[in-house]
Amino acid sequence: MGYDKKKSDNNFMPVICKEGSQDWIVIERAFKLEEMIRHLESLRVNGEKDPEQWVNTQIKRAMKDPSKVYESLNTFKPDKSKVSAKQHMPDREEVSDDLPY
Repeated sequence: MGYDKKKSDNNFMPVICKEGSQDWIVIERAFKLEEMIRHLESLRVNGEKDPEQWVNTQIKRAMKDPSKVYESLNTFKPDKSKVSAKQHMPDREEVSDDLPY
């Protein structure tokens, strides 16, 4: 598998994944070192080195052929903004202190 910028744009990692060849080996991964270095360097934020930057990947099964596995980038970033209960349900009435129960 050669390094293909189009695949990396779709979050594919330049890695070949396959089921382990032994019972105790879950996944076997193979990649060309120089291609992986180039790919990982392309993920740097603003091209800067950052010792705190992590790269998260996921090993997935192909939908069409479950015997095939592949690795992709996990680019999920949680939304750190907090939303109040009132913002979740703007049409809900205010709670009053004179409830019968």
